[in-house]
Amino acid sequence: MLPTPYVMPDRVRLFYAANVLSSAVDFHALRAGAIDQTWYSNFMPGFESTFHGAVVGSYDFSAMKAGTATVVADKPGTVVAADNPLDLFLYQSETAKQVLLGCSSRPETAVAACVR
Repeated sequence: MLPTPYVMPDRVRLFYAANVLSSAVDFHALRAGAIDQTWYSNFMPGFESTFHGAVVGSYDFSAMKAGTATVVADKPGTVVAADNPLDLFLYQSETAKQVLLGCSSRPETAVAACVR
């Protein structure tokens, strides 16, 4: 009998709020001691993802203009916890700069403060 492969629990999902200045992005995740991973390529404005598998730890998330190394928004030092899935929202701030906002996905904590 073959061993069962390890499947990472689904803990992070992404929402991309569209606006007239939005363009496709490549969404990256970097965990300490690991290599940079592209979780979503050519992620379009108005899209949302399903939950992505992630091990518990601290991540640096970044959205890059699709096909380039140009960072349009980042969120370093984001903690992914075992018992609290994370929603990340990519949107345009009041200063016309793109921002990644992190919020809990748990309904009972939905009114908790989100963190830029």
